[in-house]
Amino acid sequence: MHHPIAHLAWPCGLYNQKAMDLAKEAGFQYLYTINPSPNDVYTSPYGLRRNLITYGIGARGFGCSMVACGSGP
Repeated sequence: MHHPIAHLAWPCGLYNQKAMDLAKEAGFQYLYTINPSPNDVYTSPYGLRRNLITYGIGARGFGCSMVACGSGP
């Protein structure tokens, strides 16, 4: 690789403090988890939350992972 890579998504969302420290030391600036919650201006770039999208979730399930879905039609 001939250019720095700033982003790291944890495989299967698994990490611990030691892994986080090593990633920072390696120069990663943005670390992604699979903790389901919105990000805001106070979210650390070393703990960005993402929703886990699994195989077979379908279009509705994917849409619901992006916004709050009711049980309407």
